[in-house]
Amino acid sequence: MENNCFISSLRKLKESSKEAVEGINEFSYFKEYMHVETEIQKELENKIDEALNSNNSRLIMICGSVGDGKSHLISYLRNKYPNKLNQFNIHNDATESDDFRKDYKEHLSERLENFKDKNLSNQSNEKFLLAINLGTLNNFIESNHKDEFRTLINFIDSKNILGNKLKENNTKEVYENFDFVNFSDYNMFELYEDGVKSQYIERLIDKIINKDNVENEFYKSYENTCKYNCENNKTCPIKLNYELLFSNSLKQEIIKILIEGMLKYKLIISTRALLNFIYDLIVPLKLDKLSNKKLLNAIEKLDKKDFVTMLMPYSMYERKDSSNILKTINLLDPINYRKEEIDNLILELNIRNNYNEITDKYISLDFDGFLEESLDSIYEENMDLFSKFFIRSYKLLPKNDYFKLEDQIYNDFVKNIYIYNVNDKNLIKLYKNVEESIVNWYGKSSKNNMVIRIGKNQLNHKVIQNLSLRKGYENRSNIENYTPSKFEKSIELIFKNKEETQEEKIKIDYFLYKLLKRINDGYRPNKKDKNDFINFIKFIEKIISFGDMKKELIIEEKINNSNKKYMLLDEMGLFSFEEV
Repeated sequence: MENNCFISSLRKLKESSKEAVEGINEFSYFKEYMHVETEIQKELENKIDEALNSNNSRLIMICGSVGDGKSHLISYLRNKYPNKLNQFNIHNDATESDDFRKDYKEHLSERLENFKDKNLSNQSNEKFLLAINLGTLNNFIESNHKDEFRTLINFIDSKNILGNKLKENNTKEVYENFDFVNFSDYNMFELYEDGVKSQYIERLIDKIINKDNVENEFYKSYENTCKYNCENNKTCPIKLNYELLFSNSLKQEIIKILIEGMLKYKLIISTRALLNFIYDLIVPLKLDKLSNKKLLNAIEKLDKKDFVTMLMPYSMYERKDSSNILKTINLLDPINYRKEEIDNLILELNIRNNYNEITDKYISLDFDGFLEESLDSIYEENMDLFSKFFIRSYKLLPKNDYFKLEDQIYNDFVKNIYIYNVNDKNLIKLYKNVEESIVNWYGKSSKNNMVIRIGKNQLNHKVIQNLSLRKGYENRSNIENYTPSKFEKSIELIFKNKEETQEEKIKIDYFLYKLLKRINDGYRPNKKDKNDFINFIKFIEKIISFGDMKKELIIEEKINNSNKKYMLLDEMGLFSFEEV
């Protein structure tokens, strides 16, 4: 009976499960079922066909980070196209060496013998697939073997494979022996004019909850061992959490939260980590490591408070120590939103005799059975816990959009990322907003005038220079060739002086965007801001040199009710200072 529990199937999602370990020589039925087709798979399939149609040797590098799916993709393609992949030599996990006397760099150098400079002109027709992490690739081309692979290194540099910009296959150089795909080029989500979505995450969740697919062992296990045949199924948080994922609105909200974490906090999510996260959503931490027999006993003895805190809307914001994903989600907890509507609802919950009318109005959740009993108890005994559950449930399962629990600055940032990536004409608006933030950094002044700091901060005087900036546009993309899953997640703007003889770039992420927006609303940066955004401070210092401070300065004096303005001019080495 030990395996006769739904959790036994769910444990396949854990990072520590044997199913999470990838190898290129095996492709289990479970991995085949869980496979989701991606854009990088289509790209690699095309590269493989091109290589097989070439008379030259061809090395295809599959680059990326740990856990992003390189091994899975190779094993999937070997299983799907055995005749094609059997024509390739394949080297997976480039940090491994078959010979304990050699390090991985020496071993890799030997495996790539036909791709050394001295052998590229040979008649070799070898086809080679190399799965390699970007850090390992960097170490290899910087090793003692680099002089043997100058052509390969030139290819890597020309395609900017190790850089942080999108890699474009539009360089003039022709490298017939080398090609690549890069997982880091693709995002786990798509960016559209109307917002963000993730087909990949949605399809992966659907693999776990799909009711209609007969191959879905998770749902079959849920039906056979949990839904009908478990004596504790009325009080099991695992069962209820799994059923909550059936809600499309909750699923979409979770996807949006994950994307917000990736854009705001630069969260990196691998497929392996994503599956583990879904497991964490369903299985409470306190029940995770129990044997099936102990698990049934623990569920039977659950008190009402523990039951509520184990439910997904509450627990997903409380488990910040469980994984990097949950740590980031904790930072996005809706209870931290400051909204008048929330305050009014909490006040109403506190003064009413019951909560049913409010919860039925705002939250799309069946408040019956043991959940109703548990909430009745908590409402009477622990209003703080009840309020947290209510707000978080409204975020994930709103019945109607009475008000949005969203970060509007984040939404604006997402819109501007789209504008930036498609090179839309509306980019000029973003430039104007950032330029306004630049000139207001040390205090507001009139248009094209910037307050600058000279010496100690002065309370009664402002030193101002004229600053006219030009916008430097980069021709990265356009709407016609824009790929929704392949885009920059931050915004890089170029500013030039008015003569266009100097330029400086600034990369804007969410938190800098938020600060600049606040500055335009009148906020003055404090010491912590200046420490947190040291790169922007350096950028400001360079931009200051674009102004006219070497020719003229304006000094504004405010003492009591007296406002005076002076002009310091340098005319061909002759200085003048006068009130204006």
